Amino acid sequence: MVKKQDLKRLIPGYIIQKFAEGKSRGYIEGSVLFVDIKGFTVLTDELMSKGRSGAEKVSDLLNEVFDPALNIVFSRGGFIAGFAGDAFTAIFPRDDGHIARNAALEISRNMSKSKNDLSASMGISTGRISWYIMDLAEQHIYYFKGKAIDDAVASRGNLSIKKTDMPAAKGAYDFREVDYTKDKLRHFISDPILNIATMGEFREITSLFIVFPECSSKKRYELISSLSSEVVRHGGSLNKVDYSDKGGIGLVIFGAPIARENDAAHAVKLALYWINLVYKVVVKTTKAVRHVVKASVSQVKKSVLKTEKVEKHAVKLAVSQIKETTVKTKKAERHAVKLALYWINLVK
Repeated sequence: MVKKQDLKRLIPGYIIQKFAEGKSRGYIEGSVLFVDIKGFTVLTDELMSKGRSGAEKVSDLLNEVFDPALNIVFSRGGFIAGFAGDAFTAIFPRDDGHIARNAALEISRNMSKSKNDLSASMGISTGRISWYIMDLAEQHIYYFKGKAIDDAVASRGNLSIKKTDMPAAKGAYDFREVDYTKDKLRHFISDPILNIATMGEFREITSLFIVFPECSSKKRYELISSLSSEVVRHGGSLNKVDYSDKGGIGLVIFGAPIARENDAAHAVKLALYWINLVYKVVVKTTKAVRHVVKASVSQVKKSVLKTEKVEKHAVKLAVSQIKETTVKTKKAERHAVKLALYWINLVK
């Protein structure tokens, strides 16, 4: 079972407080510290290639690298807004940047003592950070967004304080004691995770990264809400929504905490659904473009990726192409048509 003292690493106390107050959106004035662990990905890839024994060493490495850094953030009145692979974003409410900078220096000193060839590239910014809590089909999710986060990411490698918007008030935020009860947490964390009896478990999973286009908050809500319903229909789990070094992304996991058959095929179908949804909600494409995307989805339903080789190749192709082409430029329509036509030819 997840220990109570570890829950603040999963859900920020700030979000639990706002949820208990019945609030679903707002903003914070404070500082942002973005921490990117350099060398971690290469090291974990090397360890994972060694099978289960390597995976166990990765677990130990995660604890060795991240535990001290997170404790430094918590001890200085901050919280973790989100993780993104080997990076995380910390927020210090009411800080003018100096608390975040002192935390960064302490993290850097700790990393220099590490036995592994790792270092931390960090950036700091201050200003207004927006936060959102959404009630979705499966559970509630939260995320933080704003120029202060973007600037912290952009300034990594430089610990000078980037001022954004209006200066934040000085002084660390005095958090009230957060009541991490199951009744509150199950709104954000599924029961299989809350009630897990072991410290960890190795699973074969399929993951899908969704790239969110820049759009109004109303359209963003519609996109995320529709995506969540479709994720549930395909038996997956919307693990998180995050705005940091990769822009706006959603991570969908198939195979954990509950596994089912054909997870990879469901991931591909969800990816194609997302392309169609973005064009319907955001881009307002021509009838012809929408028809091509719709045709590609129809072809997937008919062929259902009959061999394992095609299935794996299709998943890899769909995910990589989506990350490259999802509504970022004026050429988005042409990219989508090209992707859809390629997919139709692939699955025939």
